[in-house]
Amino acid sequence: MPAEAFADMWKTIKSGLPWNGLVKNRTKTGDHYWVNANVTPLIEAGNVVGYMSVRTKPGRAEVNAAEDLYRRMRNGETTHLRMVRGQMLYRGWRGTLQSLARMPAHLRLAISMLSILLVVLLWAGVDIAQAGVTPANAIGLTVSILMVAYQWYFLQSKLIAPIKEATAVARAMAGGDLSRKITNADDTEMGQLMQALRQMNVNLTSII
Repeated sequence: MPAEAFADMWKTIKSGLPWNGLVKNRTKTGDHYWVNANVTPLIEAGNVVGYMSVRTKPGRAEVNAAEDLYRRMRNGETTHLRMVRGQMLYRGWRGTLQSLARMPAHLRLAISMLSILLVVLLWAGVDIAQAGVTPANAIGLTVSILMVAYQWYFLQSKLIAPIKEATAVARAMAGGDLSRKITNADDTEMGQLMQALRQMNVNLTSII
């Protein structure tokens, strides 16, 4: 196993996030075996108190790919790559493009809404420059800004924020914490997801 893989695993799980990747372990006889390791932090009262590793048997194709990758990492042939949360990402300009593709949803939303707002302001500026300030363009500009602001608020509060909460709840349950409080949800799609997570939490508590 290349040192970079274990360094990435510990960095990931110490930050409270799960890590998944193929691990090559040595047996007592000196032989080896492969596992698909899913490592989850155990959290109590908001603090990481331990780690749980659930191992499954990987397929032959996965093992061959990991064997080749780890060999190249050990030989220093992957300096253009870096491991992040068990995934290999590019460095340099290709890494920048990958980072843009992995941009969090709330940043994507902010950029989109600001772009729309900029277009609205430019359109209003051209209209005012040609016709001057009139009641029609003043009302149109005000309504447009209010609509953009409302859509931004709606998507942030009804989509982005619930996704973050759902992710946090799912990770808490994966780490064995069933005490996480789940807020009351509405009848929107995200609300139904939160209701399903709450019911799953209750059912798991009952089973245990």
